[in-house]
Amino acid sequence: ICRQILRYMPAELVVTSNSEHEAQAALKDLSTEAPSYCKLMAASGNIFVRWSLKDTRLADIVASDENLQTLVDDNLNELTEEIIAESTLNRLIMQYRPEIIIDCINTATALSYQNIYHMYSVMHDIPEHIDNKSVLYRLLSTTSIPPLIRHVQILYESMKQAGTRLYLKIGTTGTGGMGFNIPFTHGEENPSRLLM
Repeated sequence: ICRQILRYMPAELVVTSNSEHEAQAALKDLSTEAPSYCKLMAASGNIFVRWSLKDTRLADIVASDENLQTLVDDNLNELTEEIIAESTLNRLIMQYRPEIIIDCINTATALSYQNIYHMYSVMHDIPEHIDNKSVLYRLLSTTSIPPLIRHVQILYESMKQAGTRLYLKIGTTGTGGMGFNIPFTHGEENPSRLLM
């Protein structure tokens, strides 16, 4: 996608990735192909969490009760200016103020592989007399619809603030018409509840 964009002679191109290493590697590859007037920049981090957690692995976020609660609260509370301002997605959009955003993130994979089915079985096996708030938060952190809704809300508000003129999502379903060819690409049940 970046190579295609370079054909249209942009003044600036920001390449983003989950990891800094990937973003810098992409920038290095593109630097030999970009025109001299095009300013290439790299940014990285998990855009689905707060800025303070952007470089923290999701497993490590969930392992911390405080970070887990922040993650869940950010997705399930009413949308506030604080949630928007602390969002990695918002920070990146406000820093670079892009005219155009081309989103190539596999959002479904980023948000869906938290395995709600496993957490349900963990929660189900806890004796009734034990009040375990952290298990409830872990279960809530595995739902994918609230984070997806929050992602779209933050994206929309951030683009309005930054004056972004165009948003284009590049994606695939990746499930072969809802998962019936998953055994060829994934080692889960057929068809996979988790992936679907």
